[in-house]
This record gives sequence, structure tokens and C-alpha cells, in this order.
Amino acid sequence: YYDLTPQVDFDAVLIPDETKIVSLVLPTFSYQDVDNVRFLGISTWNSPELVSRTQGTAENAVFVDALSLQSSAPAQKKFIERYFKEANEAPTSIEAMAFDAAVAVDGALKEVAAGQVSRSDVLAGLKRTRELPGVTGRMTYQEGELQRKLTLLQVKNNQIVEFP
Repeated sequence: YYDLTPQVDFDAVLIPDETKIVSLVLPTFSYQDVDNVRFLGISTWNSPELVSRTQGTAENAVFVDALSLQSSAPAQKKFIERYFKEANEAPTSIEAMAFDAAVAVDGALKEVAAGQVSRSDVLAGLKRTRELPGVTGRMTYQEGELQRKLTLLQVKNNQIVEFP
């Protein structure tokens, strides 16, 4: 059994877990001589911990998130700078999406006539949301959710960067 070489007949491995678990899983692939496989992850991978804990085994891994701390998009850069100034730490996608949700609700409230506002009025305003600019990109209300495009990120040279 131990003399058998691994049979790698796949191109990628999805590991939908948090950084702590990923840092335990990724080195086992190297240990078993499984090379040239791309690791795919989820938004919880968007953390400097991923790079430091995996010690190079996450190189070229790809994952998605709503926020990129290295983004060149003006809205994201401004949000990240202002958030860091107030909280003294970098925001996560949770804070960015919460901010965008507040912007969407504010927009819906502005559409409602002055006076008493009902939940159905706010919901009707949200349902009309189309291509609303936000920190995480343009948002459209569809199927009960604010839809947005996610950003592809990659570990390259021990840094998390936007995927080309």
C-alpha cells in the first residue's frame, strides 16, 4: 500500500471549510505527493491566516469573496480605509455586505412617500433595486436577495491577490 503512487485524475479540490481546518488539510496533499492540483475555497479563506498557517501549501489556491482588501475599485478602497480608521482592523465581507444592505434599505426608504412607512413599502422599494452601486459591487434585488458578483481571489507569492 505505501509503495503505491497516488492516482491523481482530477484538476481541483474544493475544500469548503475555515482557515484553521484548511491549514491541516492542505499539507496532507503535499505529504502524499499530490501535486499540480488547484485548491478551491470559500470566503472564509480570505484571511492573512490562510497564508501564514498553510506555509506555502496554499499557493495558487482560488476562492471567492465579496470583498478584496487589495481591490483597486475606488468604493472598496474608500470603505476599507474608513473602516480601518474607525475600527482599527480590516473589514471582512460581512461588514461590507452589511454596509451595502444598509445602503439598499436607505435607497428603498427614499422611494417611499413621507409619513408612515410599512414593511411592505420597504420591501417594494427593495424589489425595485437594480444595479445599485455598493462597496461589494453593483447590487440587484432578485429572488428575495441582493445579488452581486463575487471577486475571484488567489494566493500568489504568499499573498492574497485578485485572480487575473
